[in-house]
Amino acid sequence: MQKLTIAQAVGVYCLVSVWINMIYPLKLLTYAMPFFALIAILSEKRFTLPPHAPPYILLMIAGIAFAPLTTLLGWQDFYLMLMGLAPFCFGYKYKLKWETINYATLIAAVLGILLAKSGHGGSFEFDAAKSKSSFEHPTSFVFGLLAVWAALERKWKNVAFAMVLCILTLKRIVVLAAFVAILMSLCPRALAKNILRPIPMLAFNALALIFVFLYTQGHFDFLIAQSTKQSADQFGMGRQALYRIPVNTILHHPAEFIFHGVGAGGVYDLIKLGHGFSGKPNLHNDPLKIFVEYGGLVLVMFISALFWRKEWHIKIIMLFVSILFLTDNSLIYPYMIFAYGLVFCNIRVRETNLKPRRPLGGHGIRPQSLPITIV
Repeated sequence: MQKLTIAQAVGVYCLVSVWINMIYPLKLLTYAMPFFALIAILSEKRFTLPPHAPPYILLMIAGIAFAPLTTLLGWQDFYLMLMGLAPFCFGYKYKLKWETINYATLIAAVLGILLAKSGHGGSFEFDAAKSKSSFEHPTSFVFGLLAVWAALERKWKNVAFAMVLCILTLKRIVVLAAFVAILMSLCPRALAKNILRPIPMLAFNALALIFVFLYTQGHFDFLIAQSTKQSADQFGMGRQALYRIPVNTILHHPAEFIFHGVGAGGVYDLIKLGHGFSGKPNLHNDPLKIFVEYGGLVLVMFISALFWRKEWHIKIIMLFVSILFLTDNSLIYPYMIFAYGLVFCNIRVRETNLKPRRPLGGHGIRPQSLPITIV
């Protein structure tokens, strides 16, 4: 009987902790993951990085560089990112089938919805325009990712199944991101690789930010009201008012925000000041958050880091990730950062017509020192 290693024990702990937290937020379990990962790194004498680590590490380095401006909530953001990355830093191979992850996520969604609805009752409701669903749940993000994974492997029944679950657990931006990523996966690979390079994606994010700036200044109010019968703020689920103060802060000092921002975590103070929220408010727009906290140069480097890898399937998944960033806070969702890592550990696609790629996760070497291996 094979002896259980520390790395295996920590890997299983991370899997179970993330799964439990999708059902009910027992945060202490996931908060401990970086500490256990460090023990596994020292035990295995091995340090690896998953393919999606560079953008997050860039933000951590920038936060340290601007340490005098970094707030306590900014350090908390870094730790949340680390929680998602840490399970992949000691070379453990999370060998799981698509079906296993899908059904585990489905069980988590059902249990989570039942716990949330317990004692509340109510009739069935589904309205995509108002982003309302009786089955709304954060697992929508994972189902969208699973749909993209299945599309990359050309397993269309799995795509359909995951997309139905993604729509039922309704997060509009996830449905859009999955749909766009799946369409891109159907394009000729040479074309997709050319589109999903840093410069085109920088242009895409610049246009998205210009749209946000115009939206907060009321330039689309009439069009939105005429087409949706809702106010611009209602259609954006309060985002117009939420974005206004960060956008106005940038507009008042545009030259300064090219080189630096208000500091990591600073956007929370801006929002709280403007709206009187208690606790920790979220901006629901990660490119804008990075822009206002770190400045334009760091944002350019961050987007470039998202699309620096040449592998076709990594670029497609990073497209999905970057679209989520546009209207949500998935930059600091540990379970989503962890989910990307699981996909990279297990996805099997052909980069060429000659030979299949090996799974990306868990590669590394075992020398006496601890070199960094980006897999």
